Amino acid sequence: MVSDKPTKHSGGNGHDEVFEPEITVFTCNYCGYMSADTAGAQRLQYPPTIKLVRLPCTGKTDVAHLLKAFEDGADGVYVVGCSLGNCHHVRGNERGLARVQRTKQLLDEIRVGQVPVLVSHLLEDEIALLLEFLNLFNHPAWMFFNAFTAAFNN
Repeated sequence: MVSDKPTKHSGGNGHDEVFEPEITVFTCNYCGYMSADTAGAQRLQYPPTIKLVRLPCTGKTDVAHLLKAFEDGADGVYVVGCSLGNCHHVRGNERGLARVQRTKQLLDEIRVGQVPVLVSHLLEDEIALLLEFLNLFNHPAWMFFNAFTAAFNN
């Protein structure tokens, strides 16, 4: 499921190749997307390999959507919703979290559980935190990001 064709770019001498993972980010219309949109308006940068998918609520995220992102070549999936207890659709972010956890369970069952499927809950003004998460995907140890954040998501 993980893309076997990493994005590469050449360094100044033409010899350096750097892996740039393609990440599909599902965002709620309110907190997640507003943070990303505000970051863009402020000309703040995040990796160009990030693909944003705007949803009315992360409660609309479905296991099939998450798995389809991998099928379409994503190296990781990140779901960004409103902070818990602050969902504009009452409990949508909790439903989204349950679906992310189910997706992780399915990936573990078919033995590809090491691919990152992450979820975080932000307030709409937590732009710096969103950018920090997005930029972590381009860190050389990004494959370990899922393990690192496991405690954060539980």
